[in-house]
Amino acid sequence: MNSNGEFSLTLKALRLQLATLMDSVGGRDAQVLLDQLAELESDQRQILLNLFIRVVSKLKSEDLVKLAANSEFEDQLTEGILADFKLLIFPEEQKLRTSENVIDLEEFRKNRSTSRE
Repeated sequence: MNSNGEFSLTLKALRLQLATLMDSVGGRDAQVLLDQLAELESDQRQILLNLFIRVVSKLKSEDLVKLAANSEFEDQLTEGILADFKLLIFPEEQKLRTSENVIDLEEFRKNRSTSRE
């Protein structure tokens, strides 16, 4: 078999281009992310991609290396993204959170008057 044929050479060039492309966008980590995205339904994937794009757009102006030096940065960022994402997908959770802070005025008045006595 001749591995120097037109198809074989073109295939080698394509493999090199793909390897270069993957290395320039994160290599193995980018591949893992793409594999995980591929496992999602199309609508879920689109939601996450839009979210990732917004997050990256906002963070690219930050000094991420400096921020990442803080050992809690990644955990805080992940938790913040998940919380915001849940609010986008499940807006009723926001209502539940705010309703916990609602005070029953009648009960407050009773408690206040009994505490004065």
